[in-house]
Amino acid sequence: MFAKSHSDMEKLKQYKYIILLAVLLFGFTFYWFQIRPTQIIKGCIKDNPKAFETPRNTDSELFRINNLIENGLIDTDKTGYQKCLREQGLKM
Repeated sequence: MFAKSHSDMEKLKQYKYIILLAVLLFGFTFYWFQIRPTQIIKGCIKDNPKAFETPRNTDSELFRINNLIENGLIDTDKTGYQKCLREQGLKM
């Protein structure tokens, strides 16, 4: 039994660089696709807080404003947020 586990340890030593590379690759991938985008989004929200405020208007006024925004007749503060995301490399 000891000989088998000793043999397994030798195999593990042979593959230690491959295992280390795989762990580092996984760690970098997780950072790049999970942690980094979250940090960028938090920063852009912090830099553009007005983009997420709820207007305090009546329903008919909100309907009219939304129609103007959708038709591109009113520029909103969300463009600053979207610009921030583009500058940080999240949106094209």
